[in-house]
Amino acid sequence: MKALLLLLAQLCSASLVPEREKDPEYWRRQAQETLRNALRLQRLNQNVAKNLILFLGDGEMGAPTLGWGSGAGGDRDAMNWVIMGGGRKYMFPKNASDVEYPREEKHRGTRLDRRNLVQAWQEAKPPGKVAKYVWNRRELLALNLSRVDFLLGLFEPGDMVYELDRNNETDPSLSEMVAVAIRMLQKNPRGFFLLVEGGE
Repeated sequence: MKALLLLLAQLCSASLVPEREKDPEYWRRQAQETLRNALRLQRLNQNVAKNLILFLGDGEMGAPTLGWGSGAGGDRDAMNWVIMGGGRKYMFPKNASDVEYPREEKHRGTRLDRRNLVQAWQEAKPPGKVAKYVWNRRELLALNLSRVDFLLGLFEPGDMVYELDRNNETDPSLSEMVAVAIRMLQKNPRGFFLLVEGGE
């Protein structure tokens, strides 16, 4: 019975296919026509994307790496407009107490060269430009972004915590960080590229 039904289905489907579609040349002509139409449309659209946001599921990238991804063009100053995430302990001298967890040894600074990279980041900005460092949600959301040229937000000593474990008082959500980053970056008339990484 199954064999009979299968044979019947094949006969029906074969008879429903127009004769021209059995010819491989028909499909080559169809493909060529589709390609020509697509190329014609491509020539009409001369627009260039101005802003680009790339969301990366879980790339295991820290704040120093992400900093090079946020900005615009190849201009080094533009590429440092906004950096936000975790990794605070990697920016401070070895054994420096953490601002949020001052009594916890595992959150202390780790830099063997004893440099304060947050301070170095602020000092490296051009004269007349305002570079702000924030470490908690309240400071981030209170910023007057029209008066800030560069922003560094380091909200955890190590990795950012998962959304379900996030402290709503001290840690901004990913959507809050993205909203602030977009507001900062859209001040650049040349447009921007923003790389957003979220964990699992």
